[in-house]
Amino acid sequence: MTATTGIELDDIQGLLVRGYGNLPAAGFLLIAVNDRKKALPWLAGLEPQLTYASEKPADLALNLALSHNGLEQLGLSSEVLAGFSNEFRSGMTTPHKSRTLGDEGESDPGKWLWGGPGTRPVDLLLLCYSNSEETLQARIAALARELDSHGLEEILQLDTLTLPDFREHFGFRDGIGQPYIAEFDQHSRGHPYPVPL
Repeated sequence: MTATTGIELDDIQGLLVRGYGNLPAAGFLLIAVNDRKKALPWLAGLEPQLTYASEKPADLALNLALSHNGLEQLGLSSEVLAGFSNEFRSGMTTPHKSRTLGDEGESDPGKWLWGGPGTRPVDLLLLCYSNSEETLQARIAALARELDSHGLEEILQLDTLTLPDFREHFGFRDGIGQPYIAEFDQHSRGHPYPVPL
């Protein structure tokens, strides 16, 4: 199958094509939706601030993720929600997935600090990246201040740190298991959709 049109890089969030390795400071806001009527306009206003695949940010990047529950809270119809994969709809805490992933004993979802069956559902995730910790914390604080008045509630802020030798938390060199997406391969000669990584 041959593609006849270019990829719309302005419609794809940047985290899909790059790990923001030049922005070592990162933090994540886990958010719940309390009032969809207030949340939807705020999210619409946030959209121009998101970082897309067409750009390589030098100092700050912001991406947004929504859970199945979040899409439901924001009013997406049950017909559209049913079209998502079972993995996305059912989440990570079903007994079958716990057995498959080894999430038992001390790792049982019932003991999780967030994202488990006994915790507040995470509806939205704001992923913030920066070239400095100061810039990062200022951006996260500014976002957090806006939540309550826009029908949203911060569940938790997750801070990060850079591990030695560019290793990720499982101990592997970061990026080594990156899935191959042909359209984003900047090494393919004559490829019709080069992405500036």
